[in-house]
Amino acid sequence: MNNRWSIVILGLLCALFCAVFFAFFEYYEEEQHLGWGRDAKRNPYLAAQMFHQQRGFQASSSDSLIKLGELANYETLFVDNGGQIISKKRLQQIIQWIDAGGHLIVAAQNTSDNENSRLFDYLELQVVQTNFVGSGFLNSATQFPPDETNPKPQPQVDESHKQAESEKQAASHVQAGGASPQQKVAKREAKVAEKELSTLVFEGVEGELTIHFAPSLGITHPAFTDSNWQSAHYQTLYWAGSRYGVHFFQLEHGSGLVTVVASPGIFQSSNIILFDHSYLWQILVNQDDLGIIYGVNMPSLWSMLIIYMPELLSALLVLTIAWVWHKRQRFGPLINDAVTVRRSSAEHIAASAAYIWRGDWQQRLLQPVRDDIQQRAERRVTGYDTADPAQQLLLLATATELTLSSVQHAMHNREKLSEEHFLRSVRLLQRIRDKL
Repeated sequence: MNNRWSIVILGLLCALFCAVFFAFFEYYEEEQHLGWGRDAKRNPYLAAQMFHQQRGFQASSSDSLIKLGELANYETLFVDNGGQIISKKRLQQIIQWIDAGGHLIVAAQNTSDNENSRLFDYLELQVVQTNFVGSGFLNSATQFPPDETNPKPQPQVDESHKQAESEKQAASHVQAGGASPQQKVAKREAKVAEKELSTLVFEGVEGELTIHFAPSLGITHPAFTDSNWQSAHYQTLYWAGSRYGVHFFQLEHGSGLVTVVASPGIFQSSNIILFDHSYLWQILVNQDDLGIIYGVNMPSLWSMLIIYMPELLSALLVLTIAWVWHKRQRFGPLINDAVTVRRSSAEHIAASAAYIWRGDWQQRLLQPVRDDIQQRAERRVTGYDTADPAQQLLLLATATELTLSSVQHAMHNREKLSEEHFLRSVRLLQRIRDKL
Protein backbone atom coordinates (compact mmCIF):
# COMPACT_ATOMS: atom_id res chain seq x y z
CA MET A 1 0.00 0.00 0.00
CA ASN A 2 2.78 2.42 0.94
CA ASN A 3 4.47 1.77 -2.43
CA ARG A 4 1.27 2.68 -4.30
CA TRP A 5 0.91 5.99 -2.46
CA SER A 6 4.58 6.75 -3.14
CA ILE A 7 4.09 6.20 -6.86
CA VAL A 8 0.95 8.35 -6.94
CA ILE A 9 2.64 11.22 -5.08
CA LEU A 10 5.69 11.02 -7.36
CA GLY A 11 3.46 11.17 -10.45
CA LEU A 12 1.60 14.22 -9.10
CA LEU A 13 4.87 16.01 -8.40
CA CYS A 14 6.11 15.31 -11.95
CA ALA A 15 2.84 16.60 -13.44
CA LEU A 16 3.05 19.73 -11.27
CA PHE A 17 6.65 20.33 -12.36
CA CYS A 18 5.77 19.99 -16.06
CA ALA A 19 2.80 22.37 -15.67
CA VAL A 20 4.95 25.00 -13.99
CA PHE A 21 7.73 24.57 -16.57
CA PHE A 22 5.45 25.03 -19.61
CA ALA A 23 3.62 27.90 -17.90
CA PHE A 24 6.80 29.95 -17.63
CA PHE A 25 8.63 28.55 -20.70
CA GLU A 26 9.06 31.03 -23.59
CA TYR A 27 10.05 29.69 -27.04
CA TYR A 28 11.98 31.94 -29.44
CA GLU A 29 14.30 31.62 -32.47
CA GLU A 30 17.66 33.30 -32.86
CA GLU A 31 19.89 33.43 -35.92
CA GLN A 32 23.56 34.27 -35.81
CA HIS A 33 25.19 36.00 -38.73
CA LEU A 34 28.33 34.15 -39.82
CA GLY A 35 29.28 36.40 -42.74
CA TRP A 36 29.50 35.41 -46.39
CA GLY A 37 28.82 31.78 -47.20
CA ARG A 38 31.05 29.58 -49.30
CA ASP A 39 28.94 30.01 -52.44
CA ALA A 40 28.88 33.79 -52.04
CA LYS A 41 32.67 33.92 -51.63
CA ARG A 42 33.18 31.77 -54.72
CA ASN A 43 30.60 33.56 -56.87
CA PRO A 44 30.68 37.37 -56.40
CA TYR A 45 27.49 37.67 -58.49
CA LEU A 46 25.40 35.26 -56.46
CA ALA A 47 22.99 38.00 -55.32
CA ALA A 48 22.37 39.07 -58.94
CA GLN A 49 21.83 35.43 -59.95
CA MET A 50 19.36 34.80 -57.11
CA PHE A 51 17.57 38.09 -57.86
CA HIS A 52 16.95 36.89 -61.43
CA GLN A 53 15.82 33.46 -60.20
CA GLN A 54 13.44 34.96 -57.63
CA ARG A 55 11.79 36.85 -60.46
CA GLY A 56 10.92 33.44 -61.93
CA PHE A 57 13.57 33.12 -64.66
CA GLN A 58 16.41 30.71 -65.34
CA ALA A 59 19.96 31.62 -64.31
CA SER A 60 23.16 29.62 -63.90
CA SER A 61 26.79 30.52 -63.25
CA SER A 62 30.25 29.06 -63.74
CA ASP A 63 33.90 30.06 -63.42
CA SER A 64 34.71 29.17 -67.03
CA LEU A 65 33.10 29.51 -70.45
CA ILE A 66 33.86 25.86 -71.16
CA LYS A 67 32.07 24.66 -68.02
CA LEU A 68 28.97 26.73 -68.80
CA GLY A 69 28.00 24.48 -71.69
CA GLU A 70 26.39 25.31 -75.02
CA LEU A 71 25.76 29.01 -75.66
CA ALA A 72 22.52 28.13 -77.43
CA ASN A 73 21.00 27.35 -74.02
CA TYR A 74 21.20 31.00 -72.98
CA GLU A 75 19.64 34.20 -74.25
CA THR A 76 21.82 36.57 -72.20
CA LEU A 77 25.42 35.97 -71.17
CA PHE A 78 27.30 38.04 -68.59
CA VAL A 79 31.13 37.83 -68.72
CA ASP A 80 32.86 39.73 -65.94
CA ASN A 81 36.20 39.95 -67.77
CA GLY A 82 36.62 40.58 -71.47
CA GLY A 83 40.11 39.08 -71.23
CA GLN A 84 38.55 35.61 -71.03
CA ILE A 85 37.86 35.62 -74.77
CA ILE A 86 41.40 34.96 -75.95
CA SER A 87 41.03 32.37 -78.74
CA LYS A 88 39.83 33.01 -82.27
CA LYS A 89 37.57 29.95 -82.17
CA ARG A 90 35.86 31.14 -78.98
CA LEU A 91 35.37 34.61 -80.51
CA GLN A 92 33.71 33.12 -83.59
CA GLN A 93 31.35 31.05 -81.43
CA ILE A 94 30.29 34.11 -79.43
CA ILE A 95 29.84 36.27 -82.53
CA GLN A 96 27.66 33.60 -84.14
CA TRP A 97 25.62 33.34 -80.94
CA ILE A 98 25.13 37.15 -80.88
CA ASP A 99 24.14 37.21 -84.56
CA ALA A 100 21.45 34.64 -83.72
CA GLY A 101 19.89 37.03 -81.20
CA GLY A 102 21.99 36.65 -78.05
CA HIS A 103 22.78 39.49 -75.65
CA LEU A 104 26.37 39.65 -74.39
CA ILE A 105 27.16 41.76 -71.33
CA VAL A 106 30.92 42.01 -71.00
CA ALA A 107 33.00 43.99 -68.50
CA ALA A 108 36.43 45.56 -68.76
CA GLN A 109 38.41 45.16 -65.55
CA ASN A 110 41.79 46.68 -66.43
CA THR A 111 43.83 48.08 -69.30
CA SER A 112 45.48 44.70 -69.95
CA ASP A 113 42.22 43.64 -71.63
CA ASN A 114 43.41 45.62 -74.67
CA GLU A 115 46.11 43.00 -75.27
CA ASN A 116 44.29 39.86 -74.10
CA SER A 117 40.73 40.25 -75.40
CA ARG A 118 40.03 39.32 -79.00
CA LEU A 119 36.49 40.61 -78.56
CA PHE A 120 37.66 44.12 -77.72
CA ASP A 121 40.00 44.03 -80.71
CA TYR A 122 37.14 42.93 -82.93
CA LEU A 123 34.87 45.72 -81.63
CA GLU A 124 37.73 48.28 -81.80
CA LEU A 125 37.35 49.04 -78.10
CA GLN A 126 40.08 50.40 -75.84
CA VAL A 127 40.10 50.27 -72.04
CA VAL A 128 41.90 53.35 -70.70
CA GLN A 129 42.92 54.71 -67.34
CA THR A 130 41.06 57.94 -66.58
CA ASN A 131 42.41 60.95 -64.71
CA PHE A 132 40.46 59.99 -61.61
CA VAL A 133 42.45 60.24 -58.40
CA GLY A 134 41.05 58.37 -55.41
CA SER A 135 40.21 54.93 -54.13
CA GLY A 136 36.58 54.45 -55.23
CA PHE A 137 34.79 51.65 -53.41
CA LEU A 138 34.02 49.83 -56.66
CA ASN A 139 37.60 49.69 -57.86
CA SER A 140 38.34 46.44 -56.05
CA ALA A 141 36.25 43.98 -58.00
CA THR A 142 36.67 41.00 -55.71
CA GLN A 143 36.85 42.58 -52.27
CA PHE A 144 33.81 42.04 -50.09
CA PRO A 145 32.60 44.90 -47.90
CA PRO A 146 32.41 44.79 -44.12
CA ASP A 147 29.62 42.79 -42.53
CA GLU A 148 27.53 45.94 -42.14
CA THR A 149 26.71 45.84 -45.87
CA ASN A 150 25.24 42.41 -45.44
CA PRO A 151 22.66 42.88 -42.70
CA LYS A 152 21.99 40.17 -40.17
CA PRO A 153 19.16 37.87 -41.32
CA GLN A 154 15.94 38.42 -39.48
CA PRO A 155 14.34 35.51 -37.58
CA GLN A 156 11.35 33.83 -39.14
CA VAL A 157 8.13 34.84 -37.31
CA ASP A 158 4.45 34.47 -37.92
CA GLU A 159 2.59 37.04 -40.01
CA SER A 160 0.74 38.30 -36.94
CA HIS A 161 4.02 39.16 -35.21
CA LYS A 162 5.98 40.64 -38.14
CA GLN A 163 5.06 44.22 -37.37
CA ALA A 164 5.73 43.83 -33.64
CA GLU A 165 9.08 42.20 -34.34
CA SER A 166 10.12 44.93 -36.78
CA GLU A 167 9.19 47.62 -34.27
CA LYS A 168 11.10 45.80 -31.56
CA GLN A 169 14.18 45.47 -33.78
CA ALA A 170 14.04 49.10 -34.81
CA ALA A 171 13.80 50.11 -31.17
CA SER A 172 16.74 47.88 -30.29
CA HIS A 173 18.78 49.43 -33.12
CA VAL A 174 18.06 52.92 -31.83
CA GLN A 175 18.81 51.94 -28.24
CA ALA A 176 22.07 50.28 -29.24
CA GLY A 177 23.08 53.23 -31.36
CA GLY A 178 23.02 51.14 -34.57
CA ALA A 179 21.43 51.79 -37.95
CA SER A 180 18.94 49.94 -40.11
CA PRO A 181 20.07 48.29 -43.36
CA GLN A 182 18.52 51.12 -45.38
CA GLN A 183 20.47 53.64 -43.34
CA LYS A 184 23.70 51.74 -43.90
CA VAL A 185 23.12 51.71 -47.67
CA ALA A 186 22.32 55.43 -47.64
CA LYS A 187 25.51 56.03 -45.68
CA ARG A 188 27.59 54.23 -48.30
CA GLU A 189 25.93 56.10 -51.16
CA ALA A 190 26.55 59.42 -49.42
CA LYS A 191 30.30 58.80 -49.54
CA VAL A 192 30.27 58.79 -53.36
CA ALA A 193 30.92 62.16 -55.02
CA GLU A 194 28.31 63.24 -57.54
CA LYS A 195 30.91 63.66 -60.29
CA GLU A 196 31.72 59.94 -60.05
CA LEU A 197 28.16 58.93 -60.90
CA SER A 198 26.89 58.10 -64.38
CA THR A 199 23.37 58.75 -65.63
CA LEU A 200 21.81 56.25 -68.03
CA VAL A 201 18.62 56.67 -70.03
CA PHE A 202 16.81 53.81 -71.79
CA GLU A 203 13.94 53.89 -74.22
CA GLY A 204 10.73 52.72 -72.58
CA VAL A 205 12.11 53.25 -69.06
CA GLU A 206 10.82 56.21 -67.08
CA GLY A 207 13.37 58.45 -65.42
CA GLU A 208 17.12 58.22 -65.26
CA LEU A 209 19.30 55.51 -63.71
CA THR A 210 22.11 56.55 -61.42
CA ILE A 211 25.04 54.15 -61.61
CA HIS A 212 28.43 54.24 -59.92
CA PHE A 213 30.87 52.70 -62.37
CA ALA A 214 34.54 52.48 -61.46
CA PRO A 215 35.63 56.06 -62.27
CA SER A 216 39.25 55.01 -62.82
CA LEU A 217 38.42 52.98 -65.96
CA GLY A 218 36.99 54.30 -69.18
CA ILE A 219 36.05 52.98 -72.62
CA THR A 220 37.09 54.55 -75.92
CA HIS A 221 35.82 53.84 -79.42
CA PRO A 222 36.25 55.64 -82.76
CA ALA A 223 32.50 56.35 -82.89
CA PHE A 224 32.75 58.55 -79.76
CA THR A 225 34.79 61.18 -81.62
CA ASP A 226 33.91 60.59 -85.28
CA SER A 227 30.25 61.05 -86.13
CA ASN A 228 30.78 59.62 -89.63
CA TRP A 229 32.37 56.41 -88.40
CA GLN A 230 30.72 53.18 -89.59
CA SER A 231 31.42 49.47 -89.29
CA ALA A 232 30.48 46.67 -91.67
CA HIS A 233 29.89 44.25 -88.78
CA TYR A 234 27.95 46.19 -86.14
CA GLN A 235 26.15 49.45 -85.39
CA THR A 236 26.71 51.59 -82.30
CA LEU A 237 23.57 52.41 -80.33
CA TYR A 238 24.28 54.19 -77.07
CA TRP A 239 27.09 55.22 -74.73
CA ALA A 240 27.18 57.15 -71.48
CA GLY A 241 29.43 57.80 -68.52
CA SER A 242 30.59 60.20 -65.87
CA ARG A 243 32.75 63.29 -65.91
CA TYR A 244 35.81 61.05 -66.13
CA GLY A 245 34.88 59.14 -69.27
CA VAL A 246 32.55 56.67 -70.96
CA HIS A 247 31.71 53.67 -68.76
CA PHE A 248 28.70 52.17 -70.59
CA PHE A 249 28.50 51.25 -74.29
CA GLN A 250 25.94 49.32 -76.36
CA LEU A 251 26.10 48.18 -79.98
CA GLU A 252 23.99 46.00 -82.26
CA HIS A 253 25.57 43.04 -84.02
CA GLY A 254 23.35 41.05 -86.37
CA SER A 255 20.16 40.22 -84.48
CA GLY A 256 21.86 40.47 -81.08
CA LEU A 257 23.18 43.07 -78.68
CA VAL A 258 26.54 43.71 -77.00
CA THR A 259 26.76 45.74 -73.77
CA VAL A 260 30.16 46.80 -72.46
CA VAL A 261 30.60 48.19 -68.93
CA ALA A 262 33.72 49.51 -67.25
CA SER A 263 34.26 47.24 -64.23
CA PRO A 264 31.67 44.63 -63.29
CA GLY A 265 31.65 45.68 -59.64
CA ILE A 266 28.22 47.31 -59.89
CA PHE A 267 26.62 43.87 -60.21
CA GLN A 268 28.54 42.16 -57.41
CA SER A 269 26.71 41.02 -54.30
CA SER A 270 28.20 43.82 -52.20
CA ASN A 271 27.24 46.64 -54.58
CA ILE A 272 24.10 45.63 -56.47
CA ILE A 273 22.00 47.05 -53.62
CA LEU A 274 23.44 50.55 -54.17
CA PHE A 275 21.92 53.29 -56.34
CA ASP A 276 20.05 51.86 -59.38
CA HIS A 277 22.40 48.94 -59.97
CA SER A 278 19.76 46.25 -59.44
CA TYR A 279 17.34 48.11 -61.74
CA LEU A 280 20.01 48.28 -64.46
CA TRP A 281 20.61 44.55 -64.03
CA GLN A 282 16.89 43.90 -64.40
CA ILE A 283 16.74 46.00 -67.57
CA LEU A 284 19.75 44.32 -69.18
CA VAL A 285 18.93 40.68 -68.44
CA ASN A 286 15.19 41.24 -68.95
CA GLN A 287 13.36 37.89 -68.80
CA ASP A 288 16.01 35.87 -70.60
CA ASP A 289 17.68 32.62 -69.67
CA LEU A 290 20.86 33.94 -68.07
CA GLY A 291 24.41 32.61 -67.89
CA ILE A 292 27.04 34.22 -65.65
CA ILE A 293 30.82 33.77 -66.04
CA TYR A 294 32.68 34.95 -62.95
CA GLY A 295 36.32 33.96 -63.40
CA VAL A 296 39.04 32.61 -65.62
CA ASN A 297 39.67 29.26 -63.95
CA MET A 298 40.83 26.62 -66.39
CA PRO A 299 38.68 23.48 -66.42
CA SER A 300 40.26 20.15 -65.59
CA LEU A 301 42.02 18.12 -68.25
CA TRP A 302 39.36 15.42 -67.92
CA SER A 303 36.48 17.83 -68.69
CA MET A 304 38.36 19.28 -71.69
CA LEU A 305 38.99 15.77 -73.06
CA ILE A 306 35.28 14.95 -72.74
CA ILE A 307 34.29 18.12 -74.59
CA TYR A 308 36.95 18.29 -77.31
CA MET A 309 38.32 14.75 -77.75
CA PRO A 310 35.64 12.14 -77.02
CA GLU A 311 37.05 9.96 -79.82
CA LEU A 312 40.40 9.74 -78.02
CA LEU A 313 38.71 8.67 -74.80
CA SER A 314 36.73 6.01 -76.67
CA ALA A 315 39.92 4.68 -78.27
CA LEU A 316 41.68 4.57 -74.88
CA LEU A 317 38.71 2.72 -73.40
CA VAL A 318 38.76 0.09 -76.16
CA LEU A 319 42.54 -0.28 -75.79
CA THR A 320 42.21 -0.74 -72.03
CA ILE A 321 39.52 -3.40 -72.45
CA ALA A 322 41.68 -5.24 -75.00
CA TRP A 323 44.71 -5.12 -72.68
CA VAL A 324 42.68 -6.43 -69.73
CA TRP A 325 41.28 -9.21 -71.92
CA HIS A 326 44.81 -10.14 -72.99
CA LYS A 327 46.18 -10.12 -69.42
CA ARG A 328 43.19 -11.71 -67.71
CA GLN A 329 43.52 -14.99 -65.73
CA ARG A 330 42.79 -18.00 -67.95
CA PHE A 331 41.03 -21.15 -66.67
CA GLY A 332 41.76 -24.84 -67.33
CA PRO A 333 45.00 -26.89 -67.55
CA LEU A 334 48.05 -25.31 -69.09
CA ILE A 335 49.02 -26.66 -72.51
CA ASN A 336 52.74 -27.22 -72.96
CA ASP A 337 54.30 -25.49 -75.90
CA ALA A 338 54.93 -27.73 -78.88
CA VAL A 339 58.64 -28.60 -79.31
CA THR A 340 59.72 -27.80 -82.83
CA VAL A 341 63.36 -29.02 -82.49
CA ARG A 342 64.01 -32.08 -84.72
CA ARG A 343 65.69 -35.07 -82.99
CA SER A 344 68.75 -36.87 -84.32
CA SER A 345 68.69 -40.24 -86.13
CA ALA A 346 70.12 -42.05 -83.11
CA GLU A 347 67.37 -40.61 -80.88
CA HIS A 348 64.77 -41.66 -83.44
CA ILE A 349 66.15 -45.21 -83.57
CA ALA A 350 66.30 -45.41 -79.76
CA ALA A 351 62.73 -44.19 -79.47
CA SER A 352 61.51 -46.74 -82.06
CA ALA A 353 63.35 -49.59 -80.28
CA ALA A 354 61.89 -48.54 -76.93
CA TYR A 355 58.43 -48.60 -78.49
CA ILE A 356 58.94 -52.09 -79.89
CA TRP A 357 60.40 -53.28 -76.60
CA ARG A 358 57.33 -52.04 -74.65
CA GLY A 359 55.12 -53.92 -77.16
CA ASP A 360 56.83 -57.31 -76.48
CA TRP A 361 58.10 -57.41 -80.02
CA GLN A 362 61.64 -58.54 -79.10
CA GLN A 363 61.95 -60.98 -81.98
CA ARG A 364 61.41 -58.15 -84.45
CA LEU A 365 64.48 -56.44 -82.99
CA LEU A 366 66.63 -59.60 -83.27
CA GLN A 367 65.43 -60.79 -86.68
CA PRO A 368 67.38 -58.24 -88.80
CA VAL A 369 70.66 -59.40 -87.22
CA ARG A 370 69.75 -63.08 -87.75
CA ASP A 371 68.94 -62.44 -91.42
CA ASP A 372 72.27 -60.65 -91.88
CA ILE A 373 74.08 -63.67 -90.35
CA GLN A 374 72.24 -66.07 -92.73
CA GLN A 375 73.29 -64.02 -95.76
CA ARG A 376 76.90 -63.83 -94.67
CA ALA A 377 77.05 -67.60 -93.89
CA GLU A 378 75.67 -68.49 -97.33
CA ARG A 379 78.45 -66.46 -98.95
CA ARG A 380 81.38 -67.42 -96.75
CA VAL A 381 80.69 -70.90 -95.25
CA THR A 382 81.08 -73.80 -97.74
CA GLY A 383 77.97 -75.96 -98.09
CA TYR A 384 75.87 -73.77 -95.79
CA ASP A 385 73.20 -72.96 -98.35
CA THR A 386 72.54 -76.64 -99.15
CA ALA A 387 72.70 -78.00 -95.60
CA ASP A 388 69.63 -78.62 -93.45
CA PRO A 389 68.96 -76.42 -90.35
CA ALA A 390 70.75 -78.72 -87.93
CA GLN A 391 73.84 -78.89 -90.15
CA GLN A 392 73.71 -75.08 -90.62
CA LEU A 393 73.91 -74.59 -86.84
CA LEU A 394 76.88 -76.97 -86.71
CA LEU A 395 78.64 -75.17 -89.54
CA LEU A 396 78.08 -71.79 -87.79
CA ALA A 397 79.42 -73.16 -84.50
CA THR A 398 82.51 -74.45 -86.29
CA ALA A 399 83.04 -71.22 -88.22
CA THR A 400 82.59 -68.93 -85.19
CA GLU A 401 84.35 -71.21 -82.70
CA LEU A 402 81.27 -71.15 -80.41
CA THR A 403 79.36 -73.95 -78.79
CA LEU A 404 76.44 -75.43 -80.64
CA SER A 405 74.03 -74.59 -77.82
CA SER A 406 75.04 -70.93 -77.83
CA VAL A 407 74.56 -70.64 -81.59
CA GLN A 408 71.20 -72.42 -81.43
CA HIS A 409 70.01 -70.15 -78.59
CA ALA A 410 71.03 -67.05 -80.52
CA MET A 411 69.52 -68.06 -83.87
CA HIS A 412 66.32 -69.87 -82.94
CA ASN A 413 65.20 -68.84 -79.45
CA ARG A 414 61.58 -67.52 -79.61
CA GLU A 415 60.88 -67.09 -75.89
CA LYS A 416 60.24 -63.77 -74.17
CA LEU A 417 63.52 -62.51 -72.85
CA SER A 418 64.35 -60.31 -69.92
CA GLU A 419 66.44 -57.26 -70.48
CA GLU A 420 69.61 -59.07 -69.35
CA HIS A 421 69.03 -62.11 -71.57
CA PHE A 422 68.07 -59.86 -74.47
CA LEU A 423 71.34 -57.96 -74.21
CA ARG A 424 73.24 -61.24 -73.97
CA SER A 425 71.52 -62.51 -77.15
CA VAL A 426 72.36 -59.29 -78.98
CA ARG A 427 76.03 -59.49 -78.02
CA LEU A 428 76.14 -63.13 -79.08
CA LEU A 429 74.58 -62.39 -82.48
CA GLN A 430 77.01 -59.51 -83.01
CA ARG A 431 79.92 -61.86 -82.17
CA ILE A 432 78.68 -64.48 -84.71
CA ARG A 433 78.34 -61.80 -87.39
CA ASP A 434 81.78 -60.45 -86.71
CA LYS A 435 83.36 -63.98 -87.03
CA LEU A 436 81.86 -64.50 -90.48
